[in-house]
Amino acid sequence: MHRPGGLRHPVFRRPTTEQQRADLPKGTRFHHLRHFYASNLIRANLNPKVIQTRLGHATIAKTMDTYGHLFPDDEDLGRVPSKPWSPQH
Repeated sequence: MHRPGGLRHPVFRRPTTEQQRADLPKGTRFHHLRHFYASNLIRANLNPKVIQTRLGHATIAKTMDTYGHLFPDDEDLGRVPSKPWSPQH
C-alpha cells in the first residue's frame, strides 16, 4: 500500500548531512539501509515476528513476502559445518 509521501518523498532521495558524514557509498539511500538492517536481523536468527515489529510491518505476511528469501530454509537448518570453527592462534 502506497502512502502519500512515504519513502518516495524527495527527502529520502537526497543525501542528508548524516549520510554524508557516515561516508556511505554514493547512491546509498534509506531504502538500502533498511534492507541491510533487515538482512542482519535475519542473519542474527531473530524470530520473524520480532523482525516484523522492528520493521513496522502490519503483518507477518508483508515481512515474509519482502524478506522470506533471506530466511534459511529447512535444508539449511540441518546443515553442519564440515570443520568445527576454531579461533586462529
